[in-house]
Formats: sequence, structure tokens, C-alpha cells
Amino acid sequence: MKSRMLRLTVLLLALLAFSHAQAEGLTEATIDRWMDSMTELQTWSDRLEAEGRGPAHEDLLDDDLFEELFQRGEAPDFSRLEDAYLRILGEHDEASDIISAHGFSDQEWASTSTRIFQALMALETRAARTEIDSEMAEAMREIENDPNIPPQYREMMQEQMRQTMGMVDQMAEGAREEDLPAVQAKQEALRDFFDAELPGEDY
Repeated sequence: MKSRMLRLTVLLLALLAFSHAQAEGLTEATIDRWMDSMTELQTWSDRLEAEGRGPAHEDLLDDDLFEELFQRGEAPDFSRLEDAYLRILGEHDEASDIISAHGFSDQEWASTSTRIFQALMALETRAARTEIDSEMAEAMREIENDPNIPPQYREMMQEQMRQTMGMVDQMAEGAREEDLPAVQAKQEALRDFFDAELPGEDY
């Protein structure tokens, strides 16, 4: 009986510890370490390219990965991006060594990357939400009141607009709430970082 109670207590404590870890949000220090690691990855990738070994960063930083997330006109599934990062890190030992030097395991780095992207996207979407809602409402009114649009096309266009608004909702609410304070505090730094590391790219 005592042994059973002991096992149950240990199990409950483990579950509580896991729940706490799951609820723990990103910190500003973690975001700083992530940016430092990404900068070093960029430098390493540029060196490989200069040596004729190919731009390894096109896997980790190229926007093709992000474009794939939006191809279906749905809110991005960031688990796919995390899986891609894990696969890439598994294929590049040097990249894995770099992030390890900054205190990340492969899993931690991939998860941190996607959480930062999700939180930044949520903050940007929420900030623009009033304007987005106004523009979408105006577009819906124009569709509804345009006598030149056949009824079947009007219904199809309205459904597309509703799907778009659903995607906006998911983007605004898709991040972990506990990650938002740190990402918001580093929002300008992250914008500057992406402008410097990915000139000309949208994020």
C-alpha cells in the first residue's frame, strides 16, 4: 500500500513539474540567446557559401519554409516548421554545435524559434486588427452591394472572406499567452534583427 502511494505521489509530482514547464513562457534572455545563435548561424552559413559548400542558411533562414506554411490559405501550422528545423539541425552537426554553445538543445532551439515567430505574428496581427477588420467589413459591403456580381460568385467571395478572417483570428490567438510579454518587450529588437539578417524579407 505504501509503495503504491509512493508511486502515485511521484507520478503526481512529475505531472505537476511537467505542467509548470509547459506553462513557462519565453524570457528576454532566451530571446537574446536565440538571436545571438541565429546571427552566428548566418555567419557560419555565409562562410560555407564563400568556400563553395553552399548556403546552408537557405534551409534555416530562407523564406521558402514560411511560404509553404501559407500556401493553403490557412493559418500557418508552425509544428511543420519546427519539424523542418529539427530535421535540418540533425543534418548539420556544425549548426547543432552552434546552438548548443548558446545553451540550446536541438529541440529547445526549434521550439524557441517557432514560439518567437508565433508570438511576433500574434502581436503584429493584434496591433493591426482594427484596420484589418475595417477593411474586411468594407470589402464585404462592396461584395454584398455590387449588382454586377452573380449570386453564386457573391457567395463564393463572401466565403473566402470569412475564411480569411478565420485565418486572421488564428494568427492573432495562435501564440502562447505566456510568451507574449517577453516577445513584446523585445519586439523592436526582433524587427531590427530580421531587417538585418533577412533584408528585403517579410516576417
